[in-house]
Amino acid sequence: MKKMNISDKKIEMIQNDLFDNNFWVYQLGLSLDNEDLSVDKRLSFDFYSRGKEYFEEIVGRLKTILCDDKAMAPKEKFELLVNDNSKSAIVLLVTAICDGLDVAAEVGISIAALALRKGLIKFCS
Repeated sequence: MKKMNISDKKIEMIQNDLFDNNFWVYQLGLSLDNEDLSVDKRLSFDFYSRGKEYFEEIVGRLKTILCDDKAMAPKEKFELLVNDNSKSAIVLLVTAICDGLDVAAEVGISIAALALRKGLIKFCS
């Protein structure tokens, strides 16, 4: 797993509660749109719906990456994220998401922010 290089600004945005779920769902849709250059998708501009739909589609795969099914809790390597949202912890999470889902960094950042907003313990249970 290659460690991601995420800007301090993005880390601060993830850590800041002013950027709520709606913001990150919209950002996810926008990031997906930027990654997909097909004309039919770019003309819709409904980034929020696209982000929400995509997140709902990947929840199962995301739980496989982040959660221990038997314990119904975060995998051991992600336990520090329960109480720690430091830069290194967020980089670990984004890197795992990008590798596990094979998505670009901007997409992984939005997914990580949504998982953290929900809380990993609640997300995994």
